[in-house]
Amino acid sequence: SPPGLCLRPRTQLLMVMMKVATTALVMVGSVVAQDMRENCVSCGDVKRRCEIDCMLPTYRKNQELAWPNNSPETYEDMSSCTSGCASDYESCSETTEQKACFSCVSSCATTYEASMLA
Repeated sequence: SPPGLCLRPRTQLLMVMMKVATTALVMVGSVVAQDMRENCVSCGDVKRRCEIDCMLPTYRKNQELAWPNNSPETYEDMSSCTSGCASDYESCSETTEQKACFSCVSSCATTYEASMLA
């Protein structure tokens, strides 16, 4: 068939693909990270997040290279920060809802693993 006859369906397909790609780009730009765990955030999760945050460089005013490109945290800074995480962890306790969620997730994971190994 002559090339001119195939051009119209290809052009239509290209236009549809461009619309889909544009929509996808717009959607990606508007996506915001969400914590989907709700009640399933344990004291241990909070402590680990705190410890990770302790390792990130903090903003230091009047430095040539601003955060996040400036010098890493000192051992003393990290130690002090992680000590705060540890003391917060010691005073933390899970709620009844959190414990129920952990039990549910554990049970579901065990059932899923068993079915995968069967």
